[in-house]
Amino acid sequence: FAVGDHVLHGLGWREIADMPAKHAVKVDPDIAPLSAYLGVLGMPGLTAYAGLFEVASFKEGDAVFVSGAAGAVGSQVGQLAKLKGASRVIGSAGSDEKVKLL
Repeated sequence: FAVGDHVLHGLGWREIADMPAKHAVKVDPDIAPLSAYLGVLGMPGLTAYAGLFEVASFKEGDAVFVSGAAGAVGSQVGQLAKLKGASRVIGSAGSDEKVKLL
């Protein structure tokens, strides 16, 4: 990597990280805004995708219940399910304030 490159890795948000290069992936701000790599193109989005399609084997027409639906991963699971044709998406959240976000 070159000085100034933006990368994703498992050590959390930081300006400098010391690790083997194989544990980091360079991201391209020309493809998507850098903020997208913290959400839909980062851990929350990939976790939501893998959970819904690989683990739960979601199919069009399925009804989906999302626990923690107001969180980073849960909110994306709900959106993906709706976009991919869920018959119904039901979400729960831990507080009245979070329920208002749904």
